[in-house]
Amino acid sequence: AHDIFARTATAPAASTAGAPLIIVTTALPVARVGTAYLPHALVSANGDGSPQWQLVSGSLPAGMELLANGTLQGTPTTSGIFTPVVRVQDGTEQADKTLTLSCSDLQITTTSLANAASGQSYQQSLITSGGLGAVTWSVAAGSTLPPGLTLDPAGQLSGIPAAIGTLAFSLTATDSVGITATTAYQFIVLGT
Repeated sequence: AHDIFARTATAPAASTAGAPLIIVTTALPVARVGTAYLPHALVSANGDGSPQWQLVSGSLPAGMELLANGTLQGTPTTSGIFTPVVRVQDGTEQADKTLTLSCSDLQITTTSLANAASGQSYQQSLITSGGLGAVTWSVAAGSTLPPGLTLDPAGQLSGIPAAIGTLAFSLTATDSVGITATTAYQFIVLGT
C-alpha cells in the first residue's frame, strides 16, 4: 500500500515466536521384513533447533530403532501394523504424536503350477503369506499369460489352455500397503 508521500508499507513477516512445538511428520514409508529401511528423519517445527527424539509408548518392528536425532532406521524382522508414540523435546517444550508404520512380509507360497491338458478346463488358486490386508494378483510387467488362461485379482488362474508345451510367465501379488512379490512359473500344457 502507498500513503500520500508515496511510501510503501509491507506487512511484517509471519513469526513462529510463541508457536507451540509440533511434530510435522504425518506418514512413514512402508517397511518390508528383511529389507533395510532407508533412514527416515522425523520432522518437528517451532523449536529452538536442537530437537531430541524418543519412543514413549507402542513399539517399532523388531530390528528397527528411533535415534535421538529423529532418524528411524534398521532392518525389520517382524511384520504388522505398528503405532509408536514418539516424543520430541526441544528446549523447554515437548510434543507427542502417534505414527503408523506398516511392515509387510509378503511372500508368494505357490511356487509351481499343476500341469494342464490342452482343450480342458484348468483352475488353480494362488496363495501368499505374510502380506498386510487384501492381496491383489496381476500378470507381471512384460509377461503374458498362455492363450486361453485368465487371472482374476483374487489369485484364481483359470481357463482352457490352447497351446501345447512349456510356457513361461510371471505373476505379481500386491498387498494393501503396496508391497509386491513376483514369481516366475513354468506352465506345462500336455496334449490330450
